Amino acid sequence: MSAELDQRPDRHVLTLLDHRVTQFVVELGAVRLMTWTLHDSLELRVDVPFTLRQADGMSRRADPREPEQLAPLLTLVGRRVDALEIERDGALLAAFSDGTTVAVEPHLRQEAWRVQGAGGLEGLDYRCPAGGGTPWGG
Repeated sequence: MSAELDQRPDRHVLTLLDHRVTQFVVELGAVRLMTWTLHDSLELRVDVPFTLRQADGMSRRADPREPEQLAPLLTLVGRRVDALEIERDGALLAAFSDGTTVAVEPHLRQEAWRVQGAGGLEGLDYRCPAGGGTPWGG
């Protein structure tokens, strides 16, 4: 497996080993980033506005319902995803190898984001429920 999971009571930190963004998909009202290694894959889907902090420190809000705002995410294709930090309240922070981060907060009325694994990460499934709350079971 090309990931390590640190489970704490207040957060789960998934450290990814050599996961590169291989696909960037814009959908009606959502954006997906997919990673791939020889043994695993991971998908991060975001359905609500989020904060993109680029490597140069510039920060901006991006809304998946406004596709033109998603163009800066194109720079992530080919970059490594170093870690996903998932908070008990539903907040998510994705950190990339160039210093870029994507931060997603819970949304009052809809699922904000979802992370799913495949291959060696089969069964990995986190989601931020509407209104926030614990994204993992148990």
